Amino acid sequence: MKKKLVVLTGAGMSVESGLSTFRDSGGLWDRYPVEDVATPEGWERNPALVQEFYNKRRKELLTVEPNKGHFGLATLEKDYDVTVITQNVDNLHERAGSTHVIHLHGELTKVRSTKNENRIYELSPDHYEIKADETDRYGDQLRPHIVWFGEAVPMIEPAIEITEEADIFVVIGTSLNVYPAAGLLRYVRPQVFASAWLCGKTQGPIQELAALLPAESYAEQLAAYQQLCTSALENYETLLPGCSYAGRATTPLWQEQVVFSVRLYLYALRGAVRFCTAREQFLEKDWQNCFCTLGRAADDFGAMAALLQPKTGFWAGFCSDTMLDGALTARVLTGLMAIPRAAGDGPDYAAWQAPLPGAPAAPVPDFTLYRALVQAETKKV
Repeated sequence: MKKKLVVLTGAGMSVESGLSTFRDSGGLWDRYPVEDVATPEGWERNPALVQEFYNKRRKELLTVEPNKGHFGLATLEKDYDVTVITQNVDNLHERAGSTHVIHLHGELTKVRSTKNENRIYELSPDHYEIKADETDRYGDQLRPHIVWFGEAVPMIEPAIEITEEADIFVVIGTSLNVYPAAGLLRYVRPQVFASAWLCGKTQGPIQELAALLPAESYAEQLAAYQQLCTSALENYETLLPGCSYAGRATTPLWQEQVVFSVRLYLYALRGAVRFCTAREQFLEKDWQNCFCTLGRAADDFGAMAALLQPKTGFWAGFCSDTMLDGALTARVLTGLMAIPRAAGDGPDYAAWQAPLPGAPAAPVPDFTLYRALVQAETKKV
């Protein structure tokens, strides 16, 4: 059975096809006040202006083609059960070959009755213009099939249901600050478990995680967390090679957002799984392996933090917005390394480094020792 891949796309997905965006500087909202063309009140005041606006959008849509990013997503259907949830109102995903597309904000190529929202009509390319007073065969005035500001989003429920079933979630061309994009990354916060470990609070459950991971104890919460992260990690490890390969033939958008976001999840999940492994090693009194595994987990979150530098453009402020600061997590995990070292390398803190080539007599810092131990192990292999 194919893995379920859900992709959330936004305006940035279609920019490379040449479509105007709404919110960017010089975008459509700079030229057309949103209250005039994208609200029920604007429609009531001046339906002719609203029809003119969307007629122009349809005319523009006729002049553009799907870009390589659109085709790349369609290609993924060979290996995954793909659902595209888009905030865009264009039909470029469908034209590229995507077969399961959910439009959250409506569709530019459709109109509907003002009296019966279930009477929806597909426009043909040779009849994309709708007159201000145009009606359907029932005599009802036609309006754009667009979700305007202040209106309900009828497709949000199907989108949520699909998202909850997803094995893999990817975001392209839109902020990760909206549901459900940040959902998985909010789970991947091992510093909460690490802090409880540092403070010796590992008997009862962590109250901060009670809603996400209901359990009777810290151990049960951690086991559920490990299962969640391990399953997700396997999915992202499978997805990354295909995305990277597809990215060679696609646009910078694909590399900057699709491959980038998959790598971001991958680092965070790998670090989380390693943290859980380190906890198991600690309980087994496997001190040195626990020490090194924590170091590797810190490296993963450090790599995630480095990936987000500099925090400009699309990813500006991402760490604070998702409450996941990779650098902070790395620091917490680095601090935690002192516990297994104290148990296994104390009280002189020189036993683990003694067998290493050129090891000094004086104890070295934790992370320096970790690097040396990993390097020595790599040479053996």
